Amino acid sequence: MAAAEDQHEDRQYALAHGAWRQFHALHLDGPVPSQPEVDARLVRYQRGHETEAIGNFGAATVLLAGIGKVLADMAGVFGHAGSALEVLIFLLTCALLVTVGIQSLTHLRRAVEHRRLAQRIGTESVSWSKIDSMFADTRDPEVRNYLRAVRAQGRPLRRAEAAVLLERSRGREPFGDAGDDAFAHYVRGRSGPTRRDMASALACLLAVAAARAHEFDPAVLVPALLLLGAWAFAGLLGTLLQLVLDPWALRGGGPRARALRLLLCGDVVPQAAVILALVATTSGVAGLAG
Repeated sequence: MAAAEDQHEDRQYALAHGAWRQFHALHLDGPVPSQPEVDARLVRYQRGHETEAIGNFGAATVLLAGIGKVLADMAGVFGHAGSALEVLIFLLTCALLVTVGIQSLTHLRRAVEHRRLAQRIGTESVSWSKIDSMFADTRDPEVRNYLRAVRAQGRPLRRAEAAVLLERSRGREPFGDAGDDAFAHYVRGRSGPTRRDMASALACLLAVAAARAHEFDPAVLVPALLLLGAWAFAGLLGTLLQLVLDPWALRGGGPRARALRLLLCGDVVPQAAVILALVATTSGVAGLAG
């Protein structure tokens, strides 16, 4: 009984990994998956794009809110900047504004792309007459074998399956690495602390050091710290959504599913630590300025 439960739990992870392997990494599994398995993979594929759309839209909203707040405060903060250090911080803040603005637009574009992809994913099938026409000139043996195996199962070919086959028939190569580590990296979207996390932590240390400088208004540091805080929180949203919405249906899975969710939980720690450090530094700097 326990062995059957373990097998069911491993099945959840296998479906998630199989969905990513087929529809993202463009690998054609052998033996060819059955119709129930393909449909289960498609559910995870669709939910993955929906979660990405929500995460990117949320990140763009947070970044735009941060930009609006900083733009509203900059005139008052930098209106009396006179020292060379204050002018340098103003220029760095402007550069950070441009970078964060580009990031917000990128997140908006990705949100639209993922939403459109999610809307096109479903269990609709393609008629075999159309399939024969689409792949009449295909010579790729893997594609031809996949089509023959699906016919032999006596089931229709799902539209998303056909899209993968079409990509392969046009010469697109599958990912070289489609193992567990590559899947985990895709789901996480990161591998531990990022350069942005480390740069934000360094900015906190520099802000503390600069706030003690003579003839220097600590208030000029606040806009940059607010932008970094918004950027860090926008990055945290993606990890939180993966844990809460669980688009790959890993919750309640076996050891490999639990290990991946544990990695996601671990990714929250450095991001949350950076946000807390930025909040504490901003509060301290604002207190000195007041």
